[in-house]
Amino acid sequence: MKKMTYFLFAVILVLSLISSQATAFLDRGPQFRHRFIEDLGLSQEQMKNFLNKEQEINREIFNLRQDNEKLRYEMFQELKKDKPEKAKLDSLIDKIEENNATIYKKRADLILWLKSQLNAEQRQKFDSLQNNFGVGIKRGKGFRR
Repeated sequence: MKKMTYFLFAVILVLSLISSQATAFLDRGPQFRHRFIEDLGLSQEQMKNFLNKEQEINREIFNLRQDNEKLRYEMFQELKKDKPEKAKLDSLIDKIEENNATIYKKRADLILWLKSQLNAEQRQKFDSLQNNFGVGIKRGKGFRR
């Protein structure tokens, strides 16, 4: 029983780490976003539309992340029981992964939407920025891929 509990805890931890790493490119913060928009040379109208669309998607993602936190809490509460129900744990894990998949899809949708709004020159800059992402970035100590 303890082995199953430790195994499920490890799975939850790994899933949490994977979900946070996978959205790193898409969720870099205001400074990255400002530089990215500046480098693309977006017009005022394009910038306004992008920021509005991003804000809308971020609200949805925030709600999904909050839902995931509640689900993780439920999972840990279930794991604390003397006899946790495997079916309930499986269901909670499935729901967390469903939410994570939705988050990735929403981020990808934002990129696709942005690409559709760009002119040829901006599209070329976008492709160049995307291809060079991560060049020169030093990783800290810790998990290596």
